[in-house]
Amino acid sequence: MNVAYNKSIKSTSFRIIFESLKVLFITSAIVLIAGVPLNAVEEQFYTIIPMLIILPAICHLIGIFGIVISSKFTTLLFLGKLDKNWLNNKEFIALIKGIFMIVLVSTLYMVVLAIGIAYLKGFQTNLLMAAKILIASLASVICIVLGIFAVSIFGGLYVYKKNQDPDNYLTPITTAIGDLLGITVTSAFVFLIF
Repeated sequence: MNVAYNKSIKSTSFRIIFESLKVLFITSAIVLIAGVPLNAVEEQFYTIIPMLIILPAICHLIGIFGIVISSKFTTLLFLGKLDKNWLNNKEFIALIKGIFMIVLVSTLYMVVLAIGIAYLKGFQTNLLMAAKILIASLASVICIVLGIFAVSIFGGLYVYKKNQDPDNYLTPITTAIGDLLGITVTSAFVFLIF
């Protein structure tokens, strides 16, 4: 009995380590790619101090959204609350509305705080510059959150259909993709708007 139990523990431990290594390699590769787009617009970031301040906050915020969205979607899957009409599910719709309300409030808060910190450091801004910073930040976060929703939904459904726990894959992968999208999309909007 004790030998069978030990073999089961070793087998489970090996499986967990193997699954974790796969996800670690995938997420590491995704995050390494994230620095490439930032390099293309680094001068613009240095001249727009509030955007330089906001970028790490956006990446952190997106990482949190990735965790929340993937875990909530996975929970709805496991509880059997999502069927073929999952787009019409009241809890899923409430999740979307809740996330986007938080996106609006937190982005506005980040922009105001970043402009305030930049002002204290000597960065002069006007209404047009503040509007551009808000538009770039808000557009970035909305696009990234939509991407995180897509990865969480389609990735979650795919992994769930394979009879595996989507939480084991989705949380680290959506966080890494959030980092990649955070830097890439924000850099693109900085390039387009400024």
